[in-house]
Amino acid sequence: WSSDVCSSDLFLEPDQIKVFVSAAKNHKHAIPMLLQLSSCRASEVRGLQWDKVDLANKRVLIKGAMVRDKNNQLVEKARNKTAESTRYVPIFIPELYDALQSVPEAERTGYVVTARANTIYNAINKLCQDNNLPEVGSHGLRHSFASLAYSLNIPAKVTMQIGGWSDYNTVMKIY
Repeated sequence: WSSDVCSSDLFLEPDQIKVFVSAAKNHKHAIPMLLQLSSCRASEVRGLQWDKVDLANKRVLIKGAMVRDKNNQLVEKARNKTAESTRYVPIFIPELYDALQSVPEAERTGYVVTARANTIYNAINKLCQDNNLPEVGSHGLRHSFASLAYSLNIPAKVTMQIGGWSDYNTVMKIY
């Protein structure tokens, strides 16, 4: 990757996604990594609570986010970035389902992810380094979802709904 490529423009190609998922499945941060690969923003993952995880129907309700305020304190937002951002995200990556399912039922309360955003970001890039993949970071995994959806022939409109994108041109640019 050339130095003039912005890290937010990076994403994993479908064959690289297979390598990433295989490496991530047993990682202690598998859940946030694979949620981001499923289209979720880092702030949405950080704000996700267990009562929004529907393992029986293999979906997650993305509603709200955890962001930093002007004093750099984490605050919960009831609303997402856009109206389209409140959505159901299917749990279509088997390794994500397995990671969620492996959490003991008694521990499925409160926030799903308690690790800091930087910790997850660094873990993603370290996993990428260790597997000769581009260091895509958290947002790059979200973009990788669009690449994966395209390779699976998921229509752009459905991809937009799952990813919470409101602009068709944005999705096409990511593809």
